[in-house]
Amino acid sequence: MNLFNIFMNFYKFFLLLSIVIIHYPASAQDPYGCMVYSNGANRLFTDYNNTDGNFTRHYRNTPSQTYYVRYGPGDPNCGVLVDYTYPFEGGCKVAGVGYGGMARRISPNTCELPLDDYNPVLIFPIGIFGFVIIRKKKAQFVYSL
Repeated sequence: MNLFNIFMNFYKFFLLLSIVIIHYPASAQDPYGCMVYSNGANRLFTDYNNTDGNFTRHYRNTPSQTYYVRYGPGDPNCGVLVDYTYPFEGGCKVAGVGYGGMARRISPNTCELPLDDYNPVLIFPIGIFGFVIIRKKKAQFVYSL
């Protein structure tokens, strides 16, 4: 088995692993969250923790599950659209931020493309693949002279 075949087997495995890793954050999440005014904007916190005896839902302050809130489809800012209908009694509280109102996310986050988070994961194997192909072509060119 030559070096190219070994690399291609590794590349196929790495590609499959990348697809599985990329799928993980894209899995369905609870659309309900706690909307709180924080750092100059309304934000929807969706990392649910627990519900206490007063029916207050507690959320974690997790940056990866915190979204800016847009005000209608015409709002040019990025973020999510929310609906204020929800099936829970009581209010909500975000750890380290404060109390807020329950809301339901009804649109995807327009602030970022999830693929942007995986650029290094995608660029590295493509770069290695290109390097191997160029080296192989260079070797073939030298031997053909």
